[in-house]
Amino acid sequence: MSQLASRCCHTSLILFDNHNSLAVYESARQSMLRFVRNAVKQGPDPEQVARRIVQLATSAAPPLRSYVGPRARLLVALRQWLPQRIFERVRRRVFQL
Repeated sequence: MSQLASRCCHTSLILFDNHNSLAVYESARQSMLRFVRNAVKQGPDPEQVARRIVQLATSAAPPLRSYVGPRARLLVALRQWLPQRIFERVRRRVFQL
């Protein structure tokens, strides 16, 4: 019986220092934090969100997904209407990635 070794077993591993391993993501993390802060400022009123949560929690058959506010609905509509490649470009621009 012979033993076969696949090429994937012979790849080299790159080891990262635990202290610096997340530094690679810092730029994207900062960009996402800016986006989230801005989105929270422009988002729907917390009371509107709370009312929707209560409505869903007390519903006999709540939908799988629920959206609050016009921006959420716009994003869902864009995702359905735009080709995936174009939607991804828009998403990257919006999230500043």
